[in-house]
Amino acid sequence: DSTMHLSSHTGTHVDAPAHFLKDGLTIDQIQLDRLVGDAVVLDLMHVVDGITRDDLVDKNIHKGDIVLL
Repeated sequence: DSTMHLSSHTGTHVDAPAHFLKDGLTIDQIQLDRLVGDAVVLDLMHVVDGITRDDLVDKNIHKGDIVLL
């Protein structure tokens, strides 16, 4: 028998713009169709102490893109 405990941030997680923008949308204001589609996938397995701007620049990310880290 096995038991696995996971935090609420395990797996798929969407950060609402309100988490980091003063007048950003809250999660209930985002249309569901914005959360489905092709994504820019970034392999950040090399990151040790936290993701920084340098890990994200020049990665071909555009406004409105879905990004998986």
